[in-house]
Amino acid sequence: MRIVDYPRFHWRGLLVDPARHFIPKEDMRRFIDAMAAHKLNRLQVHFTDNEGWRIEIKKYAKLTEIGSKMDHSRRKTKDGRYVGGHYSQDDIREIVRYAADRHITIVPEIEMPFHTGAAIVAYPNLGIKTGRLADLPPEQRWGKTKGLIAPRPQTVAFLQDVLSEVIDLFPSKEIHIGGDEANTEHWAGDGEMQAQMKRLKLTDAHELHSWFIKQMDTFLTNNGRRLVGWDEILQGGLAPGATVMSWRGTSGGIAAAKAGHDVIMAPTSHTYFDYRQAPDETGLGRSVIDLEKVYTFEPIPAELNADQAKHVLGGQGQLWGELIPDYRRREFMAFPRACALSEVLWSPKDKRSFRQFLSRLLEHRKRLKAAGVNYRPLDASLVESVAVSAKNFDYFTNNWNVVGLKDYIHGSRITPGNELVLAGKIPVEIRIGPDRTPLSRANPKLAMDGWMPIILVTAEKGPVNYEVAYWATPLPDAKDWQKAFDWPREGENFLNWIKVKAVNTSEKPVQADVEVGPNAKAKAPRTPEEQAGGKIDKVPTRKHVWSWRLAPGGSAEGVARYTFFPAADPKKYDKEDPQVWLQRTSEYWRGVMDRAAEIEVPCRKATEALLAAHVCQLIANDHGEVHGGEDFYDTFYIRDGAYQVMELEEAGFIDAAAKAIEHYLVRQRDDGRFESQKNQFDANGQAVWTLWQYYRITRDREFLERVYPQMLDAVNWTMKARRTTSSPFAGLLPTAPADGECLWEAKNHIVGYDLWNLRAMLCTADAARTLGKDDEAEELFTEAKAYRSDIDAAWETTALKHYPPSWEKDGTHWGNTETLWPTELFDRDDPRVAALSRHVREDFAGGFIEGTIQWKGRGDVEAIHPYMGAYTTMTDLVRGHHEQVVEDFYWYLLHSTAAHAFPEGIYYKKRMAWSHTIPHVTGACNYAIMLRHMLVHEAGDELHLLSAVPDWWLGEAKEIHIERLPTHFGEMAMTIRGTKTGVEVELDPPKRNPPKRIVLTLPRSRPLVGSLQGVEVVQRSDQKKRCDFATVVGLYKRNYDWARPNAVSLTTGKPATCSHALPQHPANLANDGRSNDTGSYWATDVAGHELGAWWQVDLEKAMTVGRVVVVAFYGDRRYYGFTVDTSLDGKTWNLAADRRDNKELSTPQGYTCRFDPRPTRYIRITQTSNSANTGRHLVEVMTFEK
Repeated sequence: MRIVDYPRFHWRGLLVDPARHFIPKEDMRRFIDAMAAHKLNRLQVHFTDNEGWRIEIKKYAKLTEIGSKMDHSRRKTKDGRYVGGHYSQDDIREIVRYAADRHITIVPEIEMPFHTGAAIVAYPNLGIKTGRLADLPPEQRWGKTKGLIAPRPQTVAFLQDVLSEVIDLFPSKEIHIGGDEANTEHWAGDGEMQAQMKRLKLTDAHELHSWFIKQMDTFLTNNGRRLVGWDEILQGGLAPGATVMSWRGTSGGIAAAKAGHDVIMAPTSHTYFDYRQAPDETGLGRSVIDLEKVYTFEPIPAELNADQAKHVLGGQGQLWGELIPDYRRREFMAFPRACALSEVLWSPKDKRSFRQFLSRLLEHRKRLKAAGVNYRPLDASLVESVAVSAKNFDYFTNNWNVVGLKDYIHGSRITPGNELVLAGKIPVEIRIGPDRTPLSRANPKLAMDGWMPIILVTAEKGPVNYEVAYWATPLPDAKDWQKAFDWPREGENFLNWIKVKAVNTSEKPVQADVEVGPNAKAKAPRTPEEQAGGKIDKVPTRKHVWSWRLAPGGSAEGVARYTFFPAADPKKYDKEDPQVWLQRTSEYWRGVMDRAAEIEVPCRKATEALLAAHVCQLIANDHGEVHGGEDFYDTFYIRDGAYQVMELEEAGFIDAAAKAIEHYLVRQRDDGRFESQKNQFDANGQAVWTLWQYYRITRDREFLERVYPQMLDAVNWTMKARRTTSSPFAGLLPTAPADGECLWEAKNHIVGYDLWNLRAMLCTADAARTLGKDDEAEELFTEAKAYRSDIDAAWETTALKHYPPSWEKDGTHWGNTETLWPTELFDRDDPRVAALSRHVREDFAGGFIEGTIQWKGRGDVEAIHPYMGAYTTMTDLVRGHHEQVVEDFYWYLLHSTAAHAFPEGIYYKKRMAWSHTIPHVTGACNYAIMLRHMLVHEAGDELHLLSAVPDWWLGEAKEIHIERLPTHFGEMAMTIRGTKTGVEVELDPPKRNPPKRIVLTLPRSRPLVGSLQGVEVVQRSDQKKRCDFATVVGLYKRNYDWARPNAVSLTTGKPATCSHALPQHPANLANDGRSNDTGSYWATDVAGHELGAWWQVDLEKAMTVGRVVVVAFYGDRRYYGFTVDTSLDGKTWNLAADRRDNKELSTPQGYTCRFDPRPTRYIRITQTSNSANTGRHLVEVMTFEK
């Protein structure tokens, strides 16, 4: 078997520290074995320090006779002697040979001029200002040296003698001499050293340090070796041949590389494995370096150009020995962090994925255990996140996604069948394998790093794995492509990339085939409110066909490039390097998020979905105007936009929010009313609240002064309009259509319209008071009081306990649920608010389904509506119902794709986003807002922290991290760490206009550790049950009948492919076990496909098959012609049934095809005719042994 594999870096190292705690020879061998298993090839051994000298030097025997009789812990044996230890030269040769046999080079470190206390204890004349140290017994000398040698000529000669013996013992080209942390002030204050500096014409002690290092560099160079030192060797000028090991961040390495020196990156921020792995664990310092932190280590800093980057030899993890007394502790601190480091130093940067690493690590733990490595167990949250992501749970059968650029009018949607849609709704298909099978819904979409608009799809065809990546960039010939990522500065066209990599997973040569090209005869389905301007005059026709003969383990790659709009010369982009543009895309989006507010919680799905929500909004925005989606609802809605602007503000995208706000101001009619959807009145209130919310988050007084007149005009419209209504609806807004409530006839008084316009009135009153317009504020508050009284009177006439969708009690719930959110219109304990929450959760059409509010339309629609249900969740958050909020939150997450795209409404029995409205921007925004307010919520002049979070997020070793978060009171930061005894909180509160009260809510079982000045801590009840993503997926699968099959057979749930599929009817619907559901079927249309229509299933192993039941669509009087073929290898097919002349009508029982039982792995149904139309449809294909 031949594997194509090679390391990214030459130096892939770890450091161990026997100087602090001696490492017995057998333990050193254990560690070398563990390193070799991870392709680590450098073991730096810190042999000498203040606490001990561990290497035999025959010329200076006292170095070990005296200098090895101590360790960092000053442990003693039973007879009172200090514990120490050292390696004889024979031991060293044995260890070096053992490592070399495993392709590991031992790099010795002999510390100088500092960290030399053990040497000075043995030979006091080496030190500075040692006084009468030599007169003391050796055991009394420890701790009385300054740990700093005096660089006299005789001392230099002594150390060069030491290095001579070291050179003889170690074949390593590199010899490490430390050079760090030297307190050269001791030299500066010493008369002897001052005289030496004067004699050498050195200006200060830093130059003396540099002179000393250069003596050692010259000596090592003359002996055919190379000096390596910590980054302090840069002080006073770097020795000509030295290599810098950069530990104090990356600045030392950057300076050295720019000066033409080789460097090894070993920063404390990512590679100090003696630091703790969780907040409550033991380790040096306060910093936590967890597994993910190590995996994010990038050895080549962005500040280096390509030539300078060549000087970065690699990286190294450090296991300093102060708190590592034995092998068990050493292995616990090293692994699995060393696993992450090994992958960082071996694999190309763009090929790394923490999620994929974790998936492999779950299996790799078994190898560590089998090898006896005492590795640190993975955090439960990591295991859970991988367990969920490994299954790639994707709720939707029509899991659309999109790639695109920020603020461009268009983006390229990716269909459920993984086709890329260009302008004119032209889909670009990807077909794989010898029979050119198109990708299908069975091949799930993931986002790179869980959130980037770089979509990843994998598919298997026999022994070949096909890895597909889609992303979008500016046109490469743009004059300023960096800025073109951020705004369409040079036109609306952009370049789509499709990269297909084929990998042979077998031990035999195989053929891999790929075809990528547009299907001009097919069109993506129409969607609501499609974006204008997507029509094209020229249809793209370019196809890419690749056939590769792959050696065992071999791979090959092809790249297709398609401009969104047809280009005159598309081939001119063929020379562009896909890796370069993929890296640019990744770096751009990382840069965007690095400038945004940061929220990270222990649930990886939750954190990634938040980042994906930000991306969804930025791509859908058009020239700063917030839109509801890309190529659907692709226009500006004041209603949806209100929450979209809020999400931009709270995510820290203030510039984007400022651009969006300007589009509100031009949507005001001459009569003062804001409108985007004709004659719907909620937009008037939502626009005013949006303007006020922008002021609250920015405190931009000039802005408020500018927009206040428009706010007032809008409220004046409300005041006039509500005076035109007669009893029993006096004081309310007139009748009007309402699409959310599904009351289109304009015959109803809409409750949500009144609530929103009351909210606008209160916001405008607050604005007036802020601007010092006290008289106007008082008039507005008086009007609002009267308006509220009229609302109360109308409610009395309904005889209901809750607020209905309309005052006539018609419609489905929508705006009436926004009672305490986004601002509190009523008291939190108002019984009508509680009754409404209970009504929609328990009573309305039978209550919540899949943890989500129903949307009933005119009463017969079987649909749920997650983002509309979020308003009930947010109301319950304000009411303090934390456990209900947490449960709602995870149900909301359930209704997303594996790439974290959110829907509008859902036909839940089909697991389908209605009208293909996914990724839906408001769905994404309401998720982001929900998570943010669970953590940080403003309530008037108060700031509430952790109002509703899962208890397990506060558990031991868990961390919630918030940075740069805008609030109504200014920017804040917060870190929450769970410990054994409770919760530690680091809070940097907002200071611009501080809140009058800060409230931190914690469960009784997780009390605050320590205190927080100026923060009121409130205890709440513990949650009765744990809720997380895996839990809610399990609940969904167990509790909902429509998720269960009614017709289980050998084909049920097995991988299905097809010639082609309509987006809403993918191949897997024909073997989902639901033969009784004519809404769940595979479908295609032969009118757009010359190759015919076939559906195929892989039973995954050879089985005996003697009966196939084909259930075609039976919803009306029609019949189908078809054939059934079977195969063992997917290449050679045998006819099992020929029904091409069938005239029998389709039935729920299907067409039964019996034949002599035969060994079968693959079954293919080819539909040859349909008496009704050109479509082809399979409700279910069942297979049985007999």
